[in-house]
Amino acid sequence: MLSLDANAVALNTNIHLSGGAISATARLGDITLGDNARLDVAGITQNFDREKVASAGGDIALSAVAGDVITSSGSVMDVSGSALSDTQGSRAGSIDISAVQGDALLQGVMRGDALADIEGGEIAVDAKSVGAVDALLTGINTGAFTGAINVRQREGNIAIGETQTVTAHDIRLVADAGDVTVAARLDASGSKGGRIDIAAGNNAVLQSGARLDANATSADGRGGKVFIGSR
Repeated sequence: MLSLDANAVALNTNIHLSGGAISATARLGDITLGDNARLDVAGITQNFDREKVASAGGDIALSAVAGDVITSSGSVMDVSGSALSDTQGSRAGSIDISAVQGDALLQGVMRGDALADIEGGEIAVDAKSVGAVDALLTGINTGAFTGAINVRQREGNIAIGETQTVTAHDIRLVADAGDVTVAARLDASGSKGGRIDIAAGNNAVLQSGARLDANATSADGRGGKVFIGSR
């Protein structure tokens, strides 16, 4: 495990800890990942006593206590699982971003993929502002974080456009002091149905094209849960 704790943290290099954990805390300023930053805790396959074993993806946590978390477009955070074959592999890990008094501006690549039917990555973003929500969710979806997606914005509104599809077993969207407006498809379906939570400090709005899906796709699967709440 690598743990960094300072007034501000700026990373612009390659840190590779297969299946491990990287955490960084900035007490006063920002956490920034430059274009050359690569935080890689993806799982790997190794031989143990003549048997190949897949290790799970690790965890990355970035917390700016009083500032922003900023990742440049060339940066990479990778918590992917590993594969033994086309059907066997390990689960992915997690990314946790916190900037409760600042902005989370995540422009870099985030990877949390795993093989089909194996648990994908989990990502949580908690900030005063998460910037352009659709762009953030596009990056998360591209990274295949199918385990859990948790986005909390403490000031302002969350709006998800009709062209967006958010896919994970557990989806949570929270606007502490604003509206949550959904025109997109939120897909938490699976062999066992997942969970969708929408919580708004003001109004929770489902537009005409919105679709919330937490159904079970297997014959013996149990359906999931959908919660929508506002103050």
